[in-house]
Amino acid sequence: MGSFPKSGILIEYFKQFYLNTQPLGANLTENEWIEKLISLAKKLNVSLTKAQSTACLEHCKLILQWNNSHNLTTITEFDKMLKVHVLDSLAILPFIEKDFVIDIGTGAGFPGLILAIAKPQLKVVGVDSNRKKTLFLTQAAYQLKLNNFFPYHQRVEQTDLSFLTSKFGVTLTSGITYVARAFAPTLHLLQLVNPFLDSQSQLIIMKGQEPSDDIQDIDIKNNFNVTMHPLEIPELLQKRHLLLIRKV
Repeated sequence: MGSFPKSGILIEYFKQFYLNTQPLGANLTENEWIEKLISLAKKLNVSLTKAQSTACLEHCKLILQWNNSHNLTTITEFDKMLKVHVLDSLAILPFIEKDFVIDIGTGAGFPGLILAIAKPQLKVVGVDSNRKKTLFLTQAAYQLKLNNFFPYHQRVEQTDLSFLTSKFGVTLTSGITYVARAFAPTLHLLQLVNPFLDSQSQLIIMKGQEPSDDIQDIDIKNNFNVTMHPLEIPELLQKRHLLLIRKV
């Protein structure tokens, strides 16, 4: 069935790391970073309040504080993390149609936790098989006072969907948005998620280079409607794309 880590397990451990504040970098003050993120998010058609921008930045600081012990990310420069992780996560928000989101292989909370911050109406479950990461995310959600993000320790193929939907009062007929970022090759991911997909749900896969081969491979099956959307991430030179997949 999987498990939801309890927020009290590592509170003292969490405080120990949280008190060791990390510099934000790039010679900007914290308020300047907050305003910068709000401004960059607008270019993605995402409106952030000052509190939401602050929460996104706090999450990045927590990742840097926990990274040595929990191996959360290879990106350790704050400004790069903002572009590669936070803005990349925010870029998919306009494509999310359902209020219940399952983030497959959530890792350090990208995109799931950032989506939960940016849109409080969402209920987001971050599924990951790495217990260290789900424990970290439990503490992060606790510290950030997020009541709509729920780390779930489980392998995606063993996820109990009926358990999740009943726990959060979601009906399958209303549909679910599944998101995945740097989790697995597209076809393998589709095989894992396919048993959960229905005509009311959507699968969003975040990709780098234009995934034309992935689209052709999926279309061969003739069971899916696949559309590709290029994403323009402010101040990020790398190309980003989004695959939106629905079951026919």
